[in-house]
Amino acid sequence: MPGGTRQQLTFSRTPSAAGGFHPNGGDYIVFAKDIGGGEWYQLYRYDMASGNITLLTDGKSRNLVGPWSSSGDQIAYMSTRRTGKDTDLWVMNPVSRRPIIC
Repeated sequence: MPGGTRQQLTFSRTPSAAGGFHPNGGDYIVFAKDIGGGEWYQLYRYDMASGNITLLTDGKSRNLVGPWSSSGDQIAYMSTRRTGKDTDLWVMNPVSRRPIIC
């Protein structure tokens, strides 16, 4: 809430970046985190109720989080998942974790 007390949600050696609340209720956050400084960001879902963190991407490609769909059930992101080099636009429902290349 505005002016409320801050609370740290993630505790890892590498910083989290580029995150945003689920627009329909705010029950989870989707955020990006780099492993080891290589800038091969992975996308994660942080569940506000349980504190569980779930990997959403493949753990190998470079991913950059984008905007939410107007309905709020999907998020767009850029990923090198297809070839390891080329960047493509993907869409995913962060709950089902099923990516779709666009």
